[in-house]
Amino acid sequence: MYLSVAQRNIASRNVAAVMVTANLPPFAKPGMRIDVNVSSVGDARSLEGGYLLMTPLKGPDGNVYAVAQGPVSIGPAGSFPTVGLVVGGAIVEREVPVEMSKDGVLSIVLDNPDFTTAKRVADSINDSFGKIAEAKDASRVEVRIPLSQRRDLVAFISALEELEVIPDAPAVVVINERTGTVVMGENVRISKVAIAHKNFSIAVGTPVEGVPPTQGYMMEFPEATTVGDVVKALNAVGATPKDIIAILQAIKKAGALHAELKSM
Repeated sequence: MYLSVAQRNIASRNVAAVMVTANLPPFAKPGMRIDVNVSSVGDARSLEGGYLLMTPLKGPDGNVYAVAQGPVSIGPAGSFPTVGLVVGGAIVEREVPVEMSKDGVLSIVLDNPDFTTAKRVADSINDSFGKIAEAKDASRVEVRIPLSQRRDLVAFISALEELEVIPDAPAVVVINERTGTVVMGENVRISKVAIAHKNFSIAVGTPVEGVPPTQGYMMEFPEATTVGDVVKALNAVGATPKDIIAILQAIKKAGALHAELKSM
């Protein structure tokens, strides 16, 4: 359904102009239901209690792949009132052709590219089925499907899914300056460094030089200590999340934090 409106001042009191999007999952079949995201693009203040009229959802090729319609939910209190969700609000109308293998080769693509993880996936497959897998790069593993398995490809892929692989865990520290959240990986190390921040004096692998501030805190850690140890000690003496984030950023700039520092 399409609505024609004058290109003047559009005052939407009980009607909202919205953008409707959805993600079509792999192997989606006609008749399946998928969730729909609805976002206001006009001057509507809230979508609470709204109802989405029948809306065709087109792909980049211009074809209609689903049709959406239904009541809009904006979630719990405090959510963005101009953004909503129609749970199961779209019915898939067109199937996207999927070719699971080509010339007897199956490609496995990793969600998080990593050379170590790709090699572990190939090694696990080869240990179970013989040398049929090869890691092509950090994100793709090619598997040559055995002739005996090509008649029942679903069963073969199911057997691959049951293999256990321990993914490589890169050293990462994630910080959110707005909320003061710090999330760190296991055993993220800090090498020799000395930091002075406000009333905190911190030394890793070396004695604290100088005199600490009046009524301040002096903390010494052995060499190659972990970020978790430092954060735990700072929390114990009442450091704020912003103080901890500022200290971690300074350690990273000094080259002593052996991890990737990501900001949200």
